[in-house]
Amino acid sequence: MDAVRFSDVVADDGPRGWVDGLSWSTPSPPPAGPGTAVAVVGPPRSGPSVILRLLVDLAHPIRGRAEVFGLDTAAERNEARRRCGY
Repeated sequence: MDAVRFSDVVADDGPRGWVDGLSWSTPSPPPAGPGTAVAVVGPPRSGPSVILRLLVDLAHPIRGRAEVFGLDTAAERNEARRRCGY
């Protein structure tokens, strides 16, 4: 099971940015071990804020699926947020 997985996600979060066809995952546990942080970086309006908002269901995919530890962030919002520490 991956810690985070995006499957062909398309999302538009207005002035915050957008993602188009994002497919990406990070393994659980991370290769470096427990307590490892994963950074999402990029230039303004390239999508990092939208990616983080998708993880805690503050932004919603137009298409595709976002998961946290196997939980669909849209269908299981509260548990996904808890697992993200939000």
